[in-house]
Amino acid sequence: HDALPISKAAELFERVCAGGEKFTCSNLGVMHLERAGIAEDVQKGLNFLQKACDSGAFGGCVNLAEHYE
Repeated sequence: HDALPISKAAELFERVCAGGEKFTCSNLGVMHLERAGIAEDVQKGLNFLQKACDSGAFGGCVNLAEHYE
């Protein structure tokens, strides 16, 4: 099997995040902030991390705090 392209994975992550999967929101936020295979979008990344944190994903809160350090 061929690996799923990162851009397609990010698209799927975004759908799953919209469905309320808080850990996926955190991962997607980091992907946007670190240009991990997708275009950097700081505001979008921060929004995903905030959504994750607000939903109770501790990792989302940690990643958000680290960005503001």
